[in-house]
Amino acid sequence: MIDRGHFLNALRFMTIVPVAPSSDAAAPDWLSRSVKYFPVVGIGVGIASAAMWLLAGAIWGPAIAALLAVATSIAMTGALHEDGLADTADGFGGGWTVEKRLAIMKDSRIGAYGAIALGFSIALRVAVLTELPVWAGATALVAGHAAARVTPAFVLARMVYMSDVSAMKVAYAESPVRPDEFWFALIVVAIGTLPLAFISIRSVATGLLLGAVLAVALAAWSRRLIGGYTGDVLGAINRYSRSGSCSALRQSFDRPQQRQLIRLAFKCFSAAADAIDGVDHPATSTQHIVRQLHHEPVRCHKCRAAA
Repeated sequence: MIDRGHFLNALRFMTIVPVAPSSDAAAPDWLSRSVKYFPVVGIGVGIASAAMWLLAGAIWGPAIAALLAVATSIAMTGALHEDGLADTADGFGGGWTVEKRLAIMKDSRIGAYGAIALGFSIALRVAVLTELPVWAGATALVAGHAAARVTPAFVLARMVYMSDVSAMKVAYAESPVRPDEFWFALIVVAIGTLPLAFISIRSVATGLLLGAVLAVALAAWSRRLIGGYTGDVLGAINRYSRSGSCSALRQSFDRPQQRQLIRLAFKCFSAAADAIDGVDHPATSTQHIVRQLHHEPVRCHKCRAAA
């Protein structure tokens, strides 16, 4: 059953979309109860980014379209996750004690570690999107934004909040995410990845796997360095998961092309060997290979003469 109040809380928290303020005070466990709707919000952000990707791609080249698509998602979320990534990188990279790391993460200024992590994250997403086919890129945006936003549910369930709760601007109390909320979020992620699965099921599997591995790695690193998580860590885990799924997606789409290039290389060697032996075989001729690259029909010289 859809709880409108918790969905609106998720929308307010994750985006800058104008939402009418609630007349009721937020319950202390509002974040845990809203987590199951994070992938729903992610699908909305992904659809907006995909629309920008398709629209800009019809006007400009893929590089500009990819940049605008990534910028759309950042603008819609108010750079929430990017801010968390930068603060986490600064804190983990520049602090030597738990207290120092947490203090750095609360500092609104950005340091060298944060700038490098932020720049690399954005550049990676733009570069990967640039090289994807048009509709694969559109579906990947929706799937990636949905999948990355399920990671906070696992962190909230397994780790302890380490920042000062009394200093937070909103009410917060640690509360476990219920099993039905987990399943709801996972079903939403499955729905969000379904269009991409019709294009390449391998892409979905590898993207989810690498995204999950990087999310778990950063969560484990956070537990070791500060003993738990903070809001910034949640944002960083989201970006890590998103970047990992992007990288795996690009590699997955590369595989068919790599296999084709390997087959063509063998045919080139065969054509060279036949040329040395004075054999003119249409299946291994240089003309055949060139035509295959351009997807043209290939006919041997006898067929052409008969035609």
